[in-house]
Amino acid sequence: MTNPVERIFEINDSPVRSWTKGEGAALALIAGYGGAPRWPAFAEILSKHFEVTLLSLPGQHGSERGHDKLFTPLDWIVATIELLERGVEAEKMHLVATSAAGMVAAEVAALAPHLLKSMCLVGPLGLYDAEDPPTNPYAQEPFNRAKFLMEDQDKYKAAFASDPGCNEADKLVYDIIHYRAEEAICRLMWPFGDFKLSRRLHRVQTETLLLWGGKDRCVPTSYAEKFAAQIPAPTQIRFIEGAGHLATHDAPVACAEAVMQFLAPLKAKAA
Repeated sequence: MTNPVERIFEINDSPVRSWTKGEGAALALIAGYGGAPRWPAFAEILSKHFEVTLLSLPGQHGSERGHDKLFTPLDWIVATIELLERGVEAEKMHLVATSAAGMVAAEVAALAPHLLKSMCLVGPLGLYDAEDPPTNPYAQEPFNRAKFLMEDQDKYKAAFASDPGCNEADKLVYDIIHYRAEEAICRLMWPFGDFKLSRRLHRVQTETLLLWGGKDRCVPTSYAEKFAAQIPAPTQIRFIEGAGHLATHDAPVACAEAVMQFLAPLKAKAA
């Protein structure tokens, strides 16, 4: 397996990272909880059909402490727009964003629709119902947190733990960077992952796929209908059986197949 091409550029005078692999229509991926410490199986599958660019938000793996300069929701939204503009070498792209990043991706669709051909939100935050609230995994005990994010704990370790063979010094460095990535997402979604997105979802004109892990313990599956009810653009809902909140890690093949099925008609139209 060939490695993706890495590129470092600056957002708000702070370095951020992109990884790109594959050929075809541009497809951008943005990770939520946990960030992107390594190239995931989900991205690898999609790279057989698209030019996939995996972008790290400020503070996540491969980026520096740019999240320290993002104080308001608008700061995060603008940073994400600039991340897509500078990190993806295409004027328009398909966008797939997970969990907390899905919240910001929906804002991009509402405020900068010219960038997007389509959008897939995987277990996104962004709406809040007090009678059916999302669960903040960072409010859980550290030893319990992973269980709220993914059903398959072996896959969780493979995605987010340090390399098994690394020495103690390298493991310490990795743990510090991973802690920083979690800190960045905490700043983004605190306290409930509610940017008042419901005030702007009516602006979304981008065809959308809402992809949800059937066992999501962070954002209840009922939120799929809540999102769909507020998005006026054509919107599909797919549930991935047995997958948790980070469904693309729990079930990368099923998630990639769902995304490709969603995009197939759009690719045919563009041909």
